[in-house]
Amino acid sequence: MEEFRDGPKMLGQILVYSMNGCPHCSRLKTQLNHMNLPFMDISIDLYTSEVRKIVKNFTQRSSGKISPKN
Repeated sequence: MEEFRDGPKMLGQILVYSMNGCPHCSRLKTQLNHMNLPFMDISIDLYTSEVRKIVKNFTQRSSGKISPKN
């Protein structure tokens, strides 16, 4: 991660799909903030269970996933 210490060159956007109370999500967002990496937090708690299933299938994760977006 040395390449990020002096300010990253952003090639895309970091999207974090998170859930309230998720310790993995909290650690991930803390680490991104610590590294001064901007990210967009999308709380899937605001959506229906059907949308949460779609996100889980798309990311193959329940929480803590970082997805690059160009």
